[in-house]
Amino acid sequence: MTSAALPTHRPRRRAAGLPPPEERTSSAAWLTGLLSMFEAEGVVVPALLRDAGFDPDSLHRQNTRIPVDEITVLWQLAVARAGRPTLGLERELADTHSNTSTVGHAMACSADLRGGLERLVRYMPVISDCTAFSMQPDARGCWLVMEHTGGRLPIPRQRLEHALLTVLMQCRWLTRRAVEPLAMEFVYPPPADDRPHRDAYGCELRFNAAANRMLVSSACLALPLPTHHPELGRIHDALLDTQLEQLGQT
Repeated sequence: MTSAALPTHRPRRRAAGLPPPEERTSSAAWLTGLLSMFEAEGVVVPALLRDAGFDPDSLHRQNTRIPVDEITVLWQLAVARAGRPTLGLERELADTHSNTSTVGHAMACSADLRGGLERLVRYMPVISDCTAFSMQPDARGCWLVMEHTGGRLPIPRQRLEHALLTVLMQCRWLTRRAVEPLAMEFVYPPPADDRPHRDAYGCELRFNAAANRMLVSSACLALPLPTHHPELGRIHDALLDTQLEQLGQT
């Protein structure tokens, strides 16, 4: 079966002579949540979009996908204008402004947290196909490993750190419990002051690691979800499988 291609936002400006690459993209719905987080952090979003050459009307077109490099530019400008290298490391804002859309609904229909994270692993491309999660068993539970594939520009560390914090807050929302990771690891060197990171993740931190990942305990993975709904979960899965097919990810 052939599915219609999803529309992709194009910037107002593109460097002359450079052909468009095979681009990784994120959903406009997810970007809308990110922009609302920037705004809550004091960033003037209309000016941010204007200076990034971004057409704000594209965010209101159904199923629009945003190329990864455009999101990288938005992150870079937002960090500079906020004047904080830890932009995105506020638990309350990560909880309030994340927009996982149908993927989050499907996760909530799972029997337990492990099942919810397994759905995230499968359906993450619907949110962003430049981000991939995998689950690696550990004697204490399971590592949730995050990998990002950029375009021409390197992925900002703030995006990686915010994404893992968003997943942590999603775990807390799904279980209605105070889930805390056992450890967090990042490939980057340690910051001059790691207090914002310790406040955000509430656990042991390791930098200069081999991967960006979060260790979730076996006890937390087994926590039941109060929103467990098998039939509704199958409906969400069918919708998401169709979107994966449209993205060419099946």
